[in-house]
Amino acid sequence: MKLALVQMRVSADKTENLSAAAAAVAAAAGQGAELVMLPEMFCCPYDTRCFPVYGEPAGGNVWQALRRMAAENRVWLVGGSMPELEGDRVYNTSFVFSPTGEQLARHRKVHLFDIDVAGGQRFMESDILSPGEGCTVFDTPFGRFGLCICFDIRFPALAREMTEAGAKAILVPAAFNMTTGPLHWELLLRARAVDNQLFTAACAPARDTGAGYVSYGHSLVADPWGTVLADGGTEAGILCAELDFGTVDAVRRQIPVLPPQLRDI
Repeated sequence: MKLALVQMRVSADKTENLSAAAAAVAAAAGQGAELVMLPEMFCCPYDTRCFPVYGEPAGGNVWQALRRMAAENRVWLVGGSMPELEGDRVYNTSFVFSPTGEQLARHRKVHLFDIDVAGGQRFMESDILSPGEGCTVFDTPFGRFGLCICFDIRFPALAREMTEAGAKAILVPAAFNMTTGPLHWELLLRARAVDNQLFTAACAPARDTGAGYVSYGHSLVADPWGTVLADGGTEAGILCAELDFGTVDAVRRQIPVLPPQLRDI
């Protein structure tokens, strides 16, 4: 399966962001991508003050735009994430759509990004956002995928839960920053890949040093051996990688660290 990660520049203009995402998804499809992923909070600045302002309910304009991107380009689309409004709550939510525009999955970020690093980044998502619950997996003709958002990837138990639910790849819309990115981004994605003997793929916004929150970038794909197959660097672009799920089965048989029922599913 050919996977494309859209490492796009995110501005303060929601309409501009949606147009940029639509153009990139079309370009990725033109390059033969079958599954396309957008970054975390692709439609708004990564700022807690912006989340309620830019937020929309499921079925709103952003949801409809993502649905059209999937259907018009006949791709499986992981729609990054967006601020989702439900009642008086705001969630950091990723929607997944089939090539017919059907919603396949919704993941609300379970572990909120609350950090206060001495001399580095301070960010408190819980000031605005509510957490989701549980793990999320979805099926495609290529295999079963797990889905989580950014800070979720730091929690091995969630990754293992997705693995035990049959995932052969974990997809991660994300936006690590310039404090944690250089230290932990690649490390965590490779570790979860090796821990669970599957592919990990994380899609981040392009780096914008003029933004209030500066994304580390480096959208990345790692295979079940922990090898980095692709790294998007810092600039806007489309990062493609081929995922061969036979590799997952082979690695699980050769190095039997997972329970027997997970070695060939």
